[in-house]
Amino acid sequence: MQLSEPEEPVLKSPVAGAVAGVLAGAVAGGLVVLLRSRDYDYASVHIAIQIGAFLLAPLLAFNFVLSVLYLRRNVPSVSHAWIWGPIVIVLSVAFAMNGTAEIKRRNAEADHPRIREIHVNLSGYTIRFDPAGQGVDTRGRINIPGDPPGEFVERTRYFADDDRMAIYAKARLVPSFREMQVSRESLSAEQVAVLPVSQRAEAFPNIEGFMKYLSFQGSEATVITYWYFHYPDRVDVVPAIDLSGSQTMDLSGHDVSLVEFHIANLGRLPIARLEVDGETLALGSAAIPTEQADGNGCVNRNHAGYAINPLSGAIKVRWQLGQANPAWHEAVVYVPPFRSGERTRGRIRSTSVDLYFESHGKVVAERSQEIDLPLGKMGIRTTGPSRPLASPPPCGYASDRYTEDVVVIQD
Repeated sequence: MQLSEPEEPVLKSPVAGAVAGVLAGAVAGGLVVLLRSRDYDYASVHIAIQIGAFLLAPLLAFNFVLSVLYLRRNVPSVSHAWIWGPIVIVLSVAFAMNGTAEIKRRNAEADHPRIREIHVNLSGYTIRFDPAGQGVDTRGRINIPGDPPGEFVERTRYFADDDRMAIYAKARLVPSFREMQVSRESLSAEQVAVLPVSQRAEAFPNIEGFMKYLSFQGSEATVITYWYFHYPDRVDVVPAIDLSGSQTMDLSGHDVSLVEFHIANLGRLPIARLEVDGETLALGSAAIPTEQADGNGCVNRNHAGYAINPLSGAIKVRWQLGQANPAWHEAVVYVPPFRSGERTRGRIRSTSVDLYFESHGKVVAERSQEIDLPLGKMGIRTTGPSRPLASPPPCGYASDRYTEDVVVIQD
């Protein structure tokens, strides 16, 4: 008679697995609560790493050894569930919470997209203010020197839990944003003033006509910059079209009445604010200085300020110079049409207007177009200035912004 080997004893109610599983789940749950309650700051992450390395990791190693032992001793499957169930439950809850938080974050970003701002100091004072406009917050306030006047400061605003972007509803200013608290330096002492905010809802550019052509279909905030013009007695806030290089490439060849304005400042002082038919132009990161051909002085002419304009007649141009509390200058400018109309032998990439601001206050316009010609060549079609300038501009005319490889078409 052959004797069979004795079977491993079956444990009916092992409690070690249940204790170890619950303990590991409790530690893991505590780590999740610690990280979420402290918003992943450095101290909480450091504590979590120590707890994970010196407490949770040994518990998980013990649970693994215990699982192998239970398998050999034919322990009922419910005991394995007790070993790993609490950890699985904690991880499932953590993933669900993270998924919910991610959805909330995306919804919050959609309601509060990134906003680009440029603040221009025309007050004559060195000013400081909270970027949210609700007070003088020393943690994140903006400082802009008053000398020389017309200094620009760029700022990108992001949504945060303390809702520091309450002055915006998506890409639009809220109507209730009517005042800003500004601290300014004077000869005697620092003064705090609550200044009225001037904003016009109708000033928002009509961008719907070209948004559909952009490869990245973001919100209105992706093509808009808010300009804050600070004066001694008020703050004017206006939106302006501000496109990246890839966005202008997306719009190339589309009939969207989008005009690129290139500015030649032939006067003595920099141009700090500029409007065409009531639409503010984004002037870049600094006021447009007097044009000079020396060094990189002609680079400023390549910058384009965008506006929606059919160019069906004369345009009204208003501008302010880099002075304390500057006055408005105005001119009605004739934009010459092409003699051959809009007919061309190639695909139109873009339409531009060069504006020449002469020292005596007159403004002269020149219309041009970038054109894709046959055989892969590029052309620049130009009308030339509407009338002769008092003196040749240091950086030339519209066609001089291009290299010699471009075919110039006088029209």
